[in-house]
Amino acid sequence: MAVTGYYLDQEFRLTPLLLGLTKIEGDHSGSYLAKSFLNVLNQSNLDDCVNCITTNNVSSNARMAHEIKINTITLSEATNSIGCMAHVLHLVVHEGLKALSNGSIATSEKENEIATPMAIANLVDIPNGFNLRYDSIISHVARLASYLRQSPQWHKKFATTLKLVYDGSNCPSVTMLLLHVCTQWNSAYDMLQRALLLKDSYNQF
Repeated sequence: MAVTGYYLDQEFRLTPLLLGLTKIEGDHSGSYLAKSFLNVLNQSNLDDCVNCITTNNVSSNARMAHEIKINTITLSEATNSIGCMAHVLHLVVHEGLKALSNGSIATSEKENEIATPMAIANLVDIPNGFNLRYDSIISHVARLASYLRQSPQWHKKFATTLKLVYDGSNCPSVTMLLLHVCTQWNSAYDMLQRALLLKDSYNQF
């Protein structure tokens, strides 16, 4: 568990400071997280310097805030425990993509299977704007990323193809696609951004 504190310096600038990085083993219960959090504060002598806590919105963190409140720190989980806005936006985007595609964008086991060249070729088809499924686009890119990442030989071949396509001119410095992981924020966006960067090599691969 990473605990990052934010404070205002003499010039009134919000400044981050890593207070502790604790390995959490076993049950990730709210009580155990609260104990680990309080230990970090004790080691830093910051027990009475907490104004609010920002976490993601899983239930164990709500329980952690409650445990912290009843353990020496004057903190209301209702007003001083703030949900992470990035996490909220992450959930909103996922729900929005589901609504647009009438399905889930989570990569299934079948979609994680090693792709075939025929599946890769589907990536270069230009969408006509009709019956376009956003989850299909994401799964196609994920299949290609999985295909390359599971085989060093195919990755090397893809990198060679990339150099041939660009003929040494303006060749991207990266040669590996990123793979979307649904629990990692922004990973779908990062995966698609990388795919767009390397898209010119798909036809020749």
